[in-house]
Amino acid sequence: GETGAVSFQLNSVIAGPGGPETLASRTTAIRRELVMNLLNERLDQLRRAHSHEFGEAAAQTSSFGGFYIQNVLTVTTAPPTWYRAVEAVAIERRRVAEQGFTAAEIAEAIERMRRRHEYAIAAEATEASAYGADRLAMALAQDLVPGNASQFQAQTEAIMATFDRAVAKATFNELWGPGDPALIGIGNLQLPKPEKDILGVYRTAKKAQLPPPPKSVMAALDYATPATPGTIKERRYIEDLDIHVIEFANGARLNLKATKFSRNLVQFHARVGRGLLSLPPRLAGLNLIASNYLIDAGVARHNGDDLRRFVAQRNLGLGFGVGEDAFIFTGGSDTRGLPDLFALLKAYLEDPAWRIEDFQTAQIRTSLLYSEASREADAALNATAARVMSQDNPLFALPPADTVGRRTFEEFTTWLGGGLTDTAVEVGVVGDFDIETAVALFARTLGTAPARPPHTPPPAYATRIQFYGTPGRWQNVVYSEIPRAAVRVQWLVHGCSDVHTLRRLEALSSVLENRVLLEIREKLGATYDPSATVWNGDTLRDDGYFMLRLTAPPAEALGLARRIRDLAAELAQNGLTEEELEGVRQPVLSGNDARLRENSYWLYHVLQALQEEPARLEWPRSREADYRAMTVTELNALARQYLTTDKAQTFVAVPQSVATPPPAKPRKP
Repeated sequence: GETGAVSFQLNSVIAGPGGPETLASRTTAIRRELVMNLLNERLDQLRRAHSHEFGEAAAQTSSFGGFYIQNVLTVTTAPPTWYRAVEAVAIERRRVAEQGFTAAEIAEAIERMRRRHEYAIAAEATEASAYGADRLAMALAQDLVPGNASQFQAQTEAIMATFDRAVAKATFNELWGPGDPALIGIGNLQLPKPEKDILGVYRTAKKAQLPPPPKSVMAALDYATPATPGTIKERRYIEDLDIHVIEFANGARLNLKATKFSRNLVQFHARVGRGLLSLPPRLAGLNLIASNYLIDAGVARHNGDDLRRFVAQRNLGLGFGVGEDAFIFTGGSDTRGLPDLFALLKAYLEDPAWRIEDFQTAQIRTSLLYSEASREADAALNATAARVMSQDNPLFALPPADTVGRRTFEEFTTWLGGGLTDTAVEVGVVGDFDIETAVALFARTLGTAPARPPHTPPPAYATRIQFYGTPGRWQNVVYSEIPRAAVRVQWLVHGCSDVHTLRRLEALSSVLENRVLLEIREKLGATYDPSATVWNGDTLRDDGYFMLRLTAPPAEALGLARRIRDLAAELAQNGLTEEELEGVRQPVLSGNDARLRENSYWLYHVLQALQEEPARLEWPRSREADYRAMTVTELNALARQYLTTDKAQTFVAVPQSVATPPPAKPRKP
């Protein structure tokens, strides 16, 4: 396999409904959707329970023009444990075929589908016309009966009312048919007698004792809501932006913007502590482990699997990462899930789980980053670029491969525990919710937490990661059979902390992207898509990189990299035209109103750190005027300052088979 993995699949093919959709065929389709939801829930539990063995465990069903339906159950593992994947596909199919699903599992699947329909009904009111037109066209093309979200919900509710254990089991067996489905192995697996060995394991598993049914999803978090809410220290309303800014007496900060841009959808972003700035360089690697640990480990009163099922049941999403200057929580929910979001965040901050087995699993998952960097072109290029950009700073680049394995559980809990529980927190929330309800919910959760200090200066050992502009070319060789190379050319730039300069750099990057696109498509006849951007991490740091990336056939990668440098140099020497600036400016101006109606814009550009960085308030206010005021002269000055060939950093990652050989050593006379 491409990444050293092997997959085993059970495949079943059955007849499709054929002809136009009827009530009977829709009923069958919804029942099958519920069954696949149930099966995938079990497989996800299996994958998490055996995360040290299984990289993937999932099922899917595909309809081919209504003529036939293919059902696939897949488990992926490493070659040495291939037999465990074979056992798993056999046992998981048997569990359902023989025992069916429990009543509790069925009730949970019905609730998941019900919440999905509730979201669809609410979202339909603000859905773009193009999406509705696409849905209608797709339905007609597939001989399906179109309808609105409320109509589909009513029909689905009637079907779910009769969906019990017997119906679920019968539906599953319809999908998988009598007898054995086809067993298919995919990957690089060397066995003396593959057919005999694999079928032997499969047949043994068919006779093995079945595990017990899964337990039910917990009904609620085991964390009581305090009777007395936290008190508000200061509250401001920014009228022109419709933003509420609140600081509680315990130091917790909350920024709110209620919108109807996406109905029944709430998004949040929380910044906690100092992130990488709190990590001593000698403990590099703990940040990578933390990103793989915190959410999957759960909290002290609920393990990761129980919490994941609770989150899925309530249509919540929660993620965690270690940012350059803060620990970052991101997530979202439907409107009625906001109380659970705040309660979950409070639990992770005050009562995180410290389980050594989850730490060890996170170490294993983190070590896969090194495998990816040797086998995948993009990962290899990014790893090398990070080393060059930071001059091997282990807090920014991948530290040496043995570093992650040397980190201890005690080091981890001391660093991350202190970073989450005794530091500043600022939360931004945007979406379809009531402001006063959100304030009251926050007051009874994070507003009641122990006092947190404001953002204090970083510790004495902390230094912000410094970026370097050392010019040159770096080529990676990846052990891959995929005929695809990655190319990135970049230049160190300054002024990113000033939004006006940043916008001009971004406009300049769009000009270069357009020139590269024109060169590739019109002159070379190729179809790859270059992407240019200005990157300065997730902070308001002043330095960053003006970069252009693309993927290409390996044989053309070095030539394309040189051509990108040449086009940038031409831009630096001769400048851009007024027409090119207008070609960049007008799409931004025409799309500005739409951009300011996106929840993600307000969350990530304004709300997430508004109280720590008040300058963010000016970003939406000045966006349109700033783009109108841009001049060719300004952009040409930036191009001359930065985009010369002698300042370019070029990175290329190619498969081993087409790598440029090193120069021959001179022969001795």
